[in-house]
Amino acid sequence: MPFQAFRLQMSIDGDVADVALVRLRGSLEDLTDFWRRYAAPKLYRDIADNFDSEGGGVGGWAPLSEDYAAWKAKHFPGRPILVRTGALKESLTFDGTSPGPEGIFDAGKGGLVIGTKLSYGKYHQRPTKSGRPPQRRFLFLLRNASETLGRLLHAYSVDQAKKAGLRTRAAIQAGAEA
Repeated sequence: MPFQAFRLQMSIDGDVADVALVRLRGSLEDLTDFWRRYAAPKLYRDIADNFDSEGGGVGGWAPLSEDYAAWKAKHFPGRPILVRTGALKESLTFDGTSPGPEGIFDAGKGGLVIGTKLSYGKYHQRPTKSGRPPQRRFLFLLRNASETLGRLLHAYSVDQAKKAGLRTRAAIQAGAEA
């Protein structure tokens, strides 16, 4: 069904409002820019924080086994859990345009896909029948993700309304405070 949420007819200055609403409608039908400029930076920050806190965003990652911890300390000293060469962590970064090497970033009209092409990532992300390695989720949404994404979508919508030439309540309030 075609997007119909921003249809407005006015008898005073109707042409200007109609033009602005058509431009606003187009920017809200295709959310590619929202995913890239608003949602992705927040989601990738959460992923980076999760790596830095060794799974703090998901309740903490299981510790390394004694044998593996000793081997890793000898061969990759100082490297935290899930970071041996750094390739997995680097694949889950975003520079505002594209993901890190081996990263997956696909922003489209109605959704966003974030991930890694590194095959070993799936063994950490999802539990295996044997439990080896233990699950250490690095892709996740925080509990308040829908609220956070809602706030980001609101900010995007206000910005798009301003670009379309509409005066929003937020724009009027900001102008009054200036």
